[in-house]
Amino acid sequence: AGHLVNFAVKEKKIQKLAILHDSTDYGKGGMTSAVAALNQNGLKPVLVETYNNDDVDFSSQLNKIKNSGANGMIIWGLHVQGAHIMNQSKKLGVNLPIFGSSGILQGNFLELAKDSAEGAYLVSYFSTDNPDPRVQAFVKEYREKFKYDPTPVSGLAYEAANLVVSAIKKVGGDRSKIMAELKTVKDHLGVTGRLTSDAKGEMGRGGIIVQIKGNKAVTIWAAK
Repeated sequence: AGHLVNFAVKEKKIQKLAILHDSTDYGKGGMTSAVAALNQNGLKPVLVETYNNDDVDFSSQLNKIKNSGANGMIIWGLHVQGAHIMNQSKKLGVNLPIFGSSGILQGNFLELAKDSAEGAYLVSYFSTDNPDPRVQAFVKEYREKFKYDPTPVSGLAYEAANLVVSAIKKVGGDRSKIMAELKTVKDHLGVTGRLTSDAKGEMGRGGIIVQIKGNKAVTIWAAK
């Protein structure tokens, strides 16, 4: 969520963001991260609203956001609800720039949202049109081998396998040594961006921003 907030605030110059998130750990975690990133920019969310993943009517939350004075909206959730929210936003006249989570850009989101998603900005960590040479080399090799395009999950799997193989080559096959080695990863540049491990072994992914143009996701920004 940090990449998404920084993009909205620094690149798009939006200072008044409302947050709409699902009630799962994924949604709550994204909201918490977004609020923290806003705080780092000296800002607070104009409004924070939540919904459940079995909800089909988001009009109450959207009308509150419409009347909140926000000039941008963050949606942090999954693809089906994300599409419904965008469709209902259009019908209710919530004409705000939309900044969405990577969970939205999955499955049949583009089919469900159609033109309601046009112009939306979504954070991700992998896209086949990312011009980075590392990404394009991976896409070329993947297409040659499997005859179809890699997905974001393909990128994560490729990243994880490379890191594990690299650790084994360095420390051998002992599980504890491999785990310890993976925790030392710092500024690894891969197909999902820059990876650095924390003390628990969690690796923050690099971020890209895609914009929906003509019902396609087009990479327009990448974290350095």
